Parts: sequence; C-alpha cells; structure tokens
Amino acid sequence: KKSKLSTEIKVIIPFLITGVVGLTAPILLGGGHELIMSLDKSSMTLKMLLLFLLVKYLLTFVGFGSGVPGGIFFPLLVLGALIGNIFGIVAVNVFDIPSIYILNFIILAMAGNFAAIVKAPITGIILICEMTGSFDHLLSLAIVCIVAYVTSDLFKSEPIYESLLERCLQSGNDKFESNSSRKSLMEVAIHLGCEIEHKKIKDVKWPENCLIVSITRGGKEIIPSGDTTLLGGDYLTIMADEENSACALDYVTDLTSNIKLL
Repeated sequence: KKSKLSTEIKVIIPFLITGVVGLTAPILLGGGHELIMSLDKSSMTLKMLLLFLLVKYLLTFVGFGSGVPGGIFFPLLVLGALIGNIFGIVAVNVFDIPSIYILNFIILAMAGNFAAIVKAPITGIILICEMTGSFDHLLSLAIVCIVAYVTSDLFKSEPIYESLLERCLQSGNDKFESNSSRKSLMEVAIHLGCEIEHKKIKDVKWPENCLIVSITRGGKEIIPSGDTTLLGGDYLTIMADEENSACALDYVTDLTSNIKLL
C-alpha cells in the first residue's frame, strides 16, 4: 500500500526528531564515528547504553525510511558497537571477565552485526581491520563473521541492500527506462567491391533512424548529400538511436563488407 503522507510531512517528521535528539544527545547524530570512538573511554552505564541503542536505531530507520538523503552503512556499525558494549558490561558483571576485554566485544559485535545484516562477511572483516588498524583480531573477526552469516542464513534473513532494491522495484516508483533520444556515433569503412560501392547515398537502403553524418575520404572530411557517391576506402560516420545502434551497426557492416559475387 502506498503511504498517504505527503513528501513534506515525511521530511518534517525526521527533521523534528533529529532536532530533539540533537538538543539532548548530539553525539547520536551523524554517522556515529565519534560515538564509537568514545565507547572505550567513556563510563556509560548499562541503562544509558540501552537508551542510546534504542534512540539510534529509531533515528536511523526513521530518517532512512523518510526518503531524505542519508544512509545506513555506518549506523549499522554504530548499532553493533553499542550492542557489543552492552554485552561486554554484562559479561564483566556476570562472568567476572576483565573489563579490558570490553573493547574486543565492541569490535567483534560491529563485524558480526555488519556481516549478518549486509551478508558480506569478508567485507566486514576487512572493514573492521581497516578501522582498528590492526590484524590482532583477524582470526576472531573471521569466526564471528562466519557464525553471524550462517545464523542469518538459518533465520532466512535477506541482505538488506538487496531487499531495499527489490522493494523499490516492486513499488514502481523507480523505473529504469532507456532514453531513445540519445544518439550514438559509429564509424564504418567501405570495403572495395562491396555492395554499396559506386552508389549514391540516396540509392542505398539504410537502416531506419540512421543518418550519414560525414564521409572521410583521403584524409578530407566530406559533408554528404543524397547525391554523394560512395567509394571504396571511404569512412562513414553514422548516427543512430542509442537503443538501435547495435542493429544499425550490424546492418551497415553487412552493406560495406559484402563482396559482390562475379
């Protein structure tokens, strides 16, 4: 079903929500790079992290769903980082794990969340290695990304970008149509003894929507007319509709290279 909200309303809603979030917690705005970098140094409580996770989740998909310019690539990493921080705090309090490993949970959760949603585990591994600037977590990243990928497959989760593209195509709002007004230029050589040699341009049956733009003969360019005689060795510059250019080229090539039988 198509939404009954106008485009103006769809833009105003995320604008107002973003304004409120910007006044109360500006660190949640933007891609989230500052938030990720601050997780290791800050002493946020578990309740604050849960609140940040909820707000960032809603803000990301309200903004993206409104159709305003934006993205979900980096916010996916932010959500993963928040989840990893939450899991790390719980693990420290419940299993008495040293708090120094919370950073590891943040890094691994970012990669796992990305691999499960985008369904690109290798990209997730390389991306996180590049962000951290270290290969120390390479093995653990590979294990987490593969497990996340397999888990999302078991739950029949579709890759998010493919799903979004399919919805756009099904909605009918984005139709890909060729522009028949666009033209293509082609250059074809007239072979000696071909079918159209020594014929006038007006006497040759050319493809539909095809125009002889110029003739190059002996290094000189000739502006053709219907009475221009075609000679072997001429180079024809032909203009045709872009969508029919391939067929026109095949047809003209047959005319210029077909040796007459004696």
